[in-house]
Amino acid sequence: MVREGLFDDVDAAVTWHPEGFSGMFNLRTLANIQAAFSFKGVAAHAANSPHLGRSALDAVTLMNTGANFLREHIVQEARLHYAITNSGGVSPNVVQADAEVLYLIRAPELPQAQAIYERVINIARGAALMTDTTLTVRFDKACSDYVPNRALEAVMERYLHQFGLPDYSDEERAFAAELRATLTDDDLRNARLNAARTGGEAGHAWAEQLGDKLFYG
Repeated sequence: MVREGLFDDVDAAVTWHPEGFSGMFNLRTLANIQAAFSFKGVAAHAANSPHLGRSALDAVTLMNTGANFLREHIVQEARLHYAITNSGGVSPNVVQADAEVLYLIRAPELPQAQAIYERVINIARGAALMTDTTLTVRFDKACSDYVPNRALEAVMERYLHQFGLPDYSDEERAFAAELRATLTDDDLRNARLNAARTGGEAGHAWAEQLGDKLFYG
């Protein structure tokens, strides 16, 4: 949308995200890059002639192992997520000729995410070399880290306070109680942590003063 000029005449943009509290976020979001790594090997009968096969699934497995070792050597706030989107079929007696894994890389700033992305690509190349397979990288998307406008946030915060708290019906409160009953202590503790982390000073105050009451009334 930016490349197509859809924001060229925009002075300000407002975004919204569900949370455990009502208020303005106090954090920048993580930049992210998503790409798919496809490996092409050679199929073979796994019992009769495994030496003729080149396993694409082995390449995916080695890549994921390498990426997991990489976690220690990137900035603490960074994240590596992956999902095997093609495991090569359902027959264990066939060497898998095709396999693919989708990676989502997050970091506080886009240059950091780009640097990690390049290292993940090198890991994928290493996995292809080790398995004698062919690697194809398909770039999917990238998002820069969200940079908030504190002046506009302060104005919005004042107007939010003028609206006050919602007036929930007894039926809504009963439904909320049912939802809360499904949550563990860890779920609630994590929700309080998120409120404190994203709500700044106000979030910390709410978490300390209201405790569990901060969530679901």
